[in-house]
Amino acid sequence: MNFERGPDLEPMLPQKIYRIIDGRNRSGLFSIATIVLENLVVATVNISYQVALDSRYLYFDPKWGPNVWDYYFRQPRSDRSFSEIVADPSTEWGFTFDRRLLLDGSNRGQSYIETVRQASSTFYSDVGFSDYMNQQITSLDTSTWQPNDEILGVHRRATDFTHTARVPLTRFFEAADPFVDQNWRIFLATDSNFTLAAFLKRYGRKRLIFQRSKRSWSKRPLHLGRWLTGSPAERGKDVVLDSYLLSKCSYLIRTRSNVTTFSLILRPDLPFTELDEDLPFA
Repeated sequence: MNFERGPDLEPMLPQKIYRIIDGRNRSGLFSIATIVLENLVVATVNISYQVALDSRYLYFDPKWGPNVWDYYFRQPRSDRSFSEIVADPSTEWGFTFDRRLLLDGSNRGQSYIETVRQASSTFYSDVGFSDYMNQQITSLDTSTWQPNDEILGVHRRATDFTHTARVPLTRFFEAADPFVDQNWRIFLATDSNFTLAAFLKRYGRKRLIFQRSKRSWSKRPLHLGRWLTGSPAERGKDVVLDSYLLSKCSYLIRTRSNVTTFSLILRPDLPFTELDEDLPFA
């Protein structure tokens, strides 16, 4: 029996899907950032993401522009422009999409570290900081400390994370003291004025570096602080700079937080101690 070859067929490609992660959720900025990066990490080649954080979102300031994401970051790389994707009626709008909680604070396994490394590569190749944030970072790099300085980064979230409240300040001091005894200085990132005051009392201004930014005098988190004066976008800028500066430290002491997850994404080889690793995340 003879068989005749039929016509060559083009390989079937999966349908292109465009998605927008939007600002319907009142999560903090780095909760959004880790969700964006995790979705990008797990996305198949036919899925393209953009981010739209409009006036519903926490850090919105009309003077800064219509999209909060653009204040601090670039849009993820795509074969279509942001405006084209927004205007396309087939575009999917949502929040978590294919996220698998790999970068979530509840993930204490090796997959967290592996996803941090993947997210780092994705951030630097496909996202990156906005031009404005790059200018702010360049200014910080020349004024905060010198490249050879031994700086201990400490992050304490003391407002709305219930498991963090179970880690007393004494645990932070016990972890930090051996570094200070070796003449290291401390960069402290915290949302709490009480935490800042306690560190100043223990280590003094010569040993302690911190941003002059708004902090809470209560358990109310700043990213939900509608009562605060000043630009909400400025508060977002402050937390981005805190996360960046923590990534530039020689060592990091932390409790699990999206802020320091992003620090590790910026620098996956940053050595750290996690003071709440034995506590359930909440």
